Amino acid sequence: MKMSNKSLRNALCLTMAVLLLTMLSVPALSLEKAPGFSFRGGIEFGMTMDEVKNLETGGNSYTGEDYVFYFDQEQSGRTITLGYHFNESTKLLENISVSLEDKLDGVDEYVTDFDSIDQSLSGAFENGGFEKYLSWSSGMEEEQNADEYKDALARGDVTLISSWSGDGVEIYHLLSCYDNSYSHMIMYYPEGGI
Repeated sequence: MKMSNKSLRNALCLTMAVLLLTMLSVPALSLEKAPGFSFRGGIEFGMTMDEVKNLETGGNSYTGEDYVFYFDQEQSGRTITLGYHFNESTKLLENISVSLEDKLDGVDEYVTDFDSIDQSLSGAFENGGFEKYLSWSSGMEEEQNADEYKDALARGDVTLISSWSGDGVEIYHLLSCYDNSYSHMIMYYPEGGI
């Protein structure tokens, strides 16, 4: 299947985010499935690519050696790009990425949307620890005023991040902007690494 420029850009952004989060915070791999967590139709960490493909109902997909992306999917009334990422050596599912593709009008709408999804995730994963923070670009001073952090977000100088852990899963919810294009995604990892 030939990928459009938008699809290729989304796939590359998802891959870069996965690599960044993996390098920063995800411990080493074990082969056990994460207890207590499943995603869309029973998909669990530690599954093979074939097992995931047999359970995933998405249509428009692109498969690489250690990932499969499903484009233009519908989830809770939203358009998403869904990525399943597999460990290079074991070939087992090590994380799931969801990129929200709905285009909104400006930083305020993206922040409002981010906060709304935070509330939904907090309700769904209320048993785990929760943390919300800003990740500033190298060399940037943290700006204290809420309007200033929104300006910094629009410039690409800060990323909003919320995280949960518990019930067998670690979740990272991210909102960033690069070159006037917002990236709003949710990443799922097995709690404590896989």
